[in-house]
Amino acid sequence: MPRKKSVKHSAQVFRAAADDITNFLTTASVGQTDQHVSWLYNYGIIRLYREFESMVLDALVGAINNDTATVSGTTGINFPKHLTDEVCEFLITGSGYFDFKGRPGLIKTLKGFVPANHYLVTTIKRKTYEDALERLSTLRNFAAHESGP
Repeated sequence: MPRKKSVKHSAQVFRAAADDITNFLTTASVGQTDQHVSWLYNYGIIRLYREFESMVLDALVGAINNDTATVSGTTGINFPKHLTDEVCEFLITGSGYFDFKGRPGLIKTLKGFVPANHYLVTTIKRKTYEDALERLSTLRNFAAHESGP
């Protein structure tokens, strides 16, 4: 049987990706016009948001995979003790993709699969992360659509 998904590993992958994006922007923006620098940073924001979404999805898959009682208790459906990562991901995304509307939407999405006192929810709800998560969502919306939240 394959190993369980590591939430800690997902966070490390996100951190490395964020560092790679920063390094790319630092290097690629040298000697560029203001317009090109703006485009590069828009790309960087969208890429960072995508990496964040991926990390949260992996963390949620890991939380369900490591303890199916969390999703069983939240949904009211009794799941077997062992689910594959793919099944856990399908439970979260269905036939679509993982998406949420800002920090409040992320909290709501998480609460659909884990209890309100689960570490994923309590971590995202921390005041420490509120500004950064709201700013990331706002910047992503601006970069992708040239619009606000």
